[in-house]
Amino acid sequence: MDDAPTHFAEMPLYDSPWAKASIHNPDEVERFIHTYKDDASRIVHLLTDADPRTADPFVEGSYQKMKRFRMASRGHAVTSSSNCRFAEMKNEETPTSFFLIADANAMEAQGPIIEIIQWCMTQELKRHENKHVKVYLLADETSNFKIHDLSGLITYARGYGLRLHLYLQNFSAFRTTYNQETLATVLSEAEIQQFLPGIREDEVLQFIERKQGQVSIIVRKRRRRSDGGIETVDYSEEGRAALTADEIRRLDQAIVFIRRRKPVLTDVPKYAEVDPWRNEVDPDPFHGNKPFLLPVRYWLGHPFLSVLRRFCNSLWPFNRKGK
Repeated sequence: MDDAPTHFAEMPLYDSPWAKASIHNPDEVERFIHTYKDDASRIVHLLTDADPRTADPFVEGSYQKMKRFRMASRGHAVTSSSNCRFAEMKNEETPTSFFLIADANAMEAQGPIIEIIQWCMTQELKRHENKHVKVYLLADETSNFKIHDLSGLITYARGYGLRLHLYLQNFSAFRTTYNQETLATVLSEAEIQQFLPGIREDEVLQFIERKQGQVSIIVRKRRRRSDGGIETVDYSEEGRAALTADEIRRLDQAIVFIRRRKPVLTDVPKYAEVDPWRNEVDPDPFHGNKPFLLPVRYWLGHPFLSVLRRFCNSLWPFNRKGK
């Protein structure tokens, strides 16, 4: 258009802490502000010059999308300011733990808030200069909320030092929250898959049965001649599932698939029973600030040290109380 504006007025966005932050590339900040202004100009044109029958549905739809973040909402309160940065998790000298906690009874309202905070976190971690420093992202009850661009995050996370731990109850709930393509990406890209005991969904049981492959067994068959002669015994080799779906359902152990190795059966101790993890994991603030400690069942480290700790633990019963 000939009368299109050729100059953008200055905006407070230039003076915001975000635009002045040294972690952002100045050229990227300028491009973002230019795009932001261009989008704002298009919206102004839509609201002032367009047919009200077009503008009104746009305004109503925008209001519905942003109502979770309006000034009177909890979302605005928790996203308007911060006294820390996610980049602190990349500090090797002072390990930092972040907890994003949402009310399970209000996920429809709080789920998008968790999603936008998680997006900001991954963007900041991706832009950090120390790519080699590992950050572990644990998503409990992943099916109850939506992780932004989970399929893309799974594929590029390792290159930025991010290690994802996704915890699912079943495939159907995960598929409802995301889609079949995301579920397929999770199952194909996950280097370690652990299935805990107590699985009840048939789809998951059938998946494990197929994934673990088959084993060879020797089958003995007795044959009796129709004329009453001497019985014969035949031996043959046949294949069967290492564990059937029903056997998996009744297991008390977990099944673990690690990369291309054969599946293994393992015990499932709590982290509070593993030394030194029990002293390294920060307590969940949702359940209080007291560390969760249980009697030690496993020691990680030097074999001799593990044996020594096991012996000392047997002589010092106070450790059973987590003291």
